[in-house]
Amino acid sequence: MSFSVSTPSLHRRMPRVALLIETTRSYTREMLAGVRRYVAEAGPWSTFIELRALDSSPPPWLKHWDGDGILTRTFTTEMNRAVAATRLPAVELRSTSLPHHRPFVGMDNRLIGQAVAEHFLNRGYRHFAVHGLSSETFFLERTGNFVARLKAEGFPCAELPITESDRPRGLGKDPGAIDRPTPGLAQTGGNFFGERPARRASPRCLPAGRARGPGGNRRGRL
Repeated sequence: MSFSVSTPSLHRRMPRVALLIETTRSYTREMLAGVRRYVAEAGPWSTFIELRALDSSPPPWLKHWDGDGILTRTFTTEMNRAVAATRLPAVELRSTSLPHHRPFVGMDNRLIGQAVAEHFLNRGYRHFAVHGLSSETFFLERTGNFVARLKAEGFPCAELPITESDRPRGLGKDPGAIDRPTPGLAQTGGNFFGERPARRASPRCLPAGRARGPGGNRRGRL
């Protein structure tokens, strides 16, 4: 990708940065708070932000915006194309399978998968299952290393795909699904869920004597 340099920036104007980050989740609100702290220490920046969800459409003003850079968490093809069309420097803050040339800043998802496996192993669990979000790059990276770490210790892991939509609005439509008998899950002690499925599964996992992984719920209770 080639980047254009805005002429006004040559006159040392205050950098104008668009924050295309959803405001609907605590994680991303904390991310925005981190940007605010950075600007306070290293700024000033003029930042542009609006209330948005992960799958919100690109803001209409972006197409002709006279800015200097973009911080983005890109979820849809439409947003991916809109950010690229600006030809502005941009940093990607979300693991995504969408094609782009933006530098990525974010979590080490492979290390998270290893940490979840070790969390369970250190607590004596010997039966495992992973509930995968097949279209989420970040979760594929996490679960791949989770399964690999368990196999290195000689433990199999049942891989149970979530068949319903894994878009934010699609999850949680069937709260009883976790209670239904699932081949390979009856003896399971450690379940690794994606964050959104974990919200509906956790009240059922704990009474059943199962534990959720810290990569899925950030706690890892027994």
